Amino acid sequence: MTLERVLRRGTRKMGLPIGETEIEKFKVYWKFLVEANKRVNLTTIVDEDEVAEKHFLDSLSGAVVFDAGSRQKLVDIGSGAGFPSLPIKIVFPDLRVTIVEANRKKIRFLEDLVAALDLKDVVLVWGRAEEVAREPSFRGSFVVCVARAVAELRVLVEYCLPFVRVGGIFIAYKGSRVVEEVTAASPALKVLGGTVETIRSWTLPVKGDQRSLVVIRKIGVTPPEYPRRAGIPAKRPL
Repeated sequence: MTLERVLRRGTRKMGLPIGETEIEKFKVYWKFLVEANKRVNLTTIVDEDEVAEKHFLDSLSGAVVFDAGSRQKLVDIGSGAGFPSLPIKIVFPDLRVTIVEANRKKIRFLEDLVAALDLKDVVLVWGRAEEVAREPSFRGSFVVCVARAVAELRVLVEYCLPFVRVGGIFIAYKGSRVVEEVTAASPALKVLGGTVETIRSWTLPVKGDQRSLVVIRKIGVTPPEYPRRAGIPAKRPL
């Protein structure tokens, strides 16, 4: 199945708008990804239909849980090859996107990709989330935070919730076995000012793989001592 057919089938199922302009951008994205992947380890998935489903559609699934059509400020932590924020940005160009990525080679890839896709209002930040989250211009500044395939949830919330303003949301992209992660993250959520609002489960339209979106609402200010210094959240989760 072609990239276009997979995308049209999947976005129709999600109720998301997509036209010829967006399809063409996704084609550019795929070709750019495959070529760059020869030099930088970005993904093990390179086939056209699998990239469309397992990267692009999976990324777009998060757009169904917030008002992606407005000029919201969204931050993507550990984006790697641009997932999930850049596919969402392609379909909802008014979003103001910031990507935090610790790998310099991946930042260079993202710089070239953003230029090739002619995306506006995309800020790329080279640095670790634990350090960037302490900068006043980023801390508590975003309505939406997203993260995909970065860490287990109890670690991820310490990376991500400091970026979110009170009343905003953090969307964690997960697989099917998510209940255990949510339970384990409960102590960290209490400390960091978050609460699980909902868990949305869905199925990839072609392969049928199960996916989950954990939507966490920011209900209180994150204490200033969090996140802890780089490396500590992963070594000693809350």
